[in-house]
Amino acid sequence: MISPVAITPRPLTHKDCAGLHWRSPSDFGFTDHVPSVLVGASELSSVTLEMPWYFAQANGKWHALAPLRSDAGLKFNHVPFLLRMYPFTLLPDAGSFVLGIWQDPDCIGETGHPIYDGAQLHPRLEPVANAFSRFVKGLDALHKIGSALHEAGILQPTPRQARDTGQLFQTDEDALRALPADTLSELAKSGALGAAYAQLLSRNHLKRTARPKVASQPQNTPVTREEDRAFLDALTDDLLDGAELKPGALAP
Repeated sequence: MISPVAITPRPLTHKDCAGLHWRSPSDFGFTDHVPSVLVGASELSSVTLEMPWYFAQANGKWHALAPLRSDAGLKFNHVPFLLRMYPFTLLPDAGSFVLGIWQDPDCIGETGHPIYDGAQLHPRLEPVANAFSRFVKGLDALHKIGSALHEAGILQPTPRQARDTGQLFQTDEDALRALPADTLSELAKSGALGAAYAQLLSRNHLKRTARPKVASQPQNTPVTREEDRAFLDALTDDLLDGAELKPGALAP
């Protein structure tokens, strides 16, 4: 029996990708090889309404990370950014990120939209590169938040581990309640306090993600109260207040 070829990501470079074309996936079957997704600051509230997420640390950086189940029948009211952008992705590179692609034969090959136009990324992909640049700025914001929460002593290791990044961390509610008023005030000013409570709220989804995979399972049942939704909308405003989101250019 021939073992299936592992689908992995690689940097998007002209040398390796000239002549290749891309297509969007037809369903969420690709989550078989995407064990988790990074969450950006601008989508933290939306992801909190959809699935559990945790803090994780890699290469000295804190990230918000949402573990995924393998399920082509997954349905979302809000699809996380890195799933919307598939087969394009981000890859770590010397403390930063570069644009990459998943080497998925269903999405990358000889048919579809061209990736390169001569020596440059095809103009059709310019909005994609710009969107990734904005997303990276949101990752930087969450690193500062994770650092502040860790320094305050309210992140605790979870029994869960991500298949690709290892140890996950969650908000320790008891430690959070025990913080002095001045520390809480500083965390609130930076948006870290809101993120800590959002992480707690996101864990309400754990029972749903533990259920057997059923493609027809309803996914649009409200899981939060309206006041929760208002809090999360305010959280997004706090995280992005004053943040420079001018699109840059990720090096292909």
